[in-house]
Amino acid sequence: MHDTLHTLPAWDTPALQRRAWTVGRLLREAYPHLRLRERVVNHPFLETVTVRDLLTGFAAVELFLAECRMLPQCGDTQIIRLRDALQSEFNLQDAIGADEPPPVEAPPPTDAAPPAKVDDGATSAKVEGHFHIDTVEAVGDVYVRMWRLAQFTNFVYLPVSVPEFVKTPRVLFAELDRRAASAVYGKQLSSLRANMSALKGGSGLILLDRQIMLSIFERRGRYARLTRLDIAEQKTALRGMCDTLPKGIESLVVDFEVARLSPGAIIGDHVVLYGMGGYLTMRNPPMLGHFLDTCNAARDGAQTLSAFLDGQG
Repeated sequence: MHDTLHTLPAWDTPALQRRAWTVGRLLREAYPHLRLRERVVNHPFLETVTVRDLLTGFAAVELFLAECRMLPQCGDTQIIRLRDALQSEFNLQDAIGADEPPPVEAPPPTDAAPPAKVDDGATSAKVEGHFHIDTVEAVGDVYVRMWRLAQFTNFVYLPVSVPEFVKTPRVLFAELDRRAASAVYGKQLSSLRANMSALKGGSGLILLDRQIMLSIFERRGRYARLTRLDIAEQKTALRGMCDTLPKGIESLVVDFEVARLSPGAIIGDHVVLYGMGGYLTMRNPPMLGHFLDTCNAARDGAQTLSAFLDGQG
């Protein structure tokens, strides 16, 4: 059982003014009795979403809570308390004539046990996850969400080729070979590109596949139709990434095949693997430690992205 808010406390601040508050401020000032963990209620992510943002519909609430689940120490109990706070706030907003508030439903019950840890000598492990069958369709649900989370927790990002947020339209089109799809995909990522200069925090590692990068710069395979101007444009974008990313984010070029790496990402305890044209997402899989060890081992003999670009004419 969990604590449910049966009554609405009386606050001095008018509810209409609280619509402009961030969720973090709302929880700290209006619901301090909910016993939310400090690392949750004070997390920077909660300062990026306002009460007004969540009043737009049920999907907005569910997306917000799904992202909250990725935060450190934000387990099921914390999510339940967040739901209680939001439901109480929406009830109050509705009482003063707000737009129809989104219902906050309880999550479906689950009997699934957490994945078991793998013994040091184990050669296989059972995992559970969700497969998004099309990376273009899943860009918002997977890529954008994970990149936003990566601003607040340590990560490892292994792009299929060039990092999506600095990939030029010409390179993107060469890879997708679908003009309509590449236009939509590029538009969805445009906000990430526009906000790169505002990214101040973040700690992580970006590993780029040397063989794929050489294919682009040498215009081999599907990149054969790229012009020298296209290559120069992509090189400039990568240079800009090196100059813009915080010092806590390192960009290295390594041979994926030699290092036994695969495209994907590790963000906190979330793992995303790319394969068969889609994304497989998992949370805290038993091989998480092995993935991290493999990525860290790839640092040996790796080349910085800046040094790699220096060698490309």
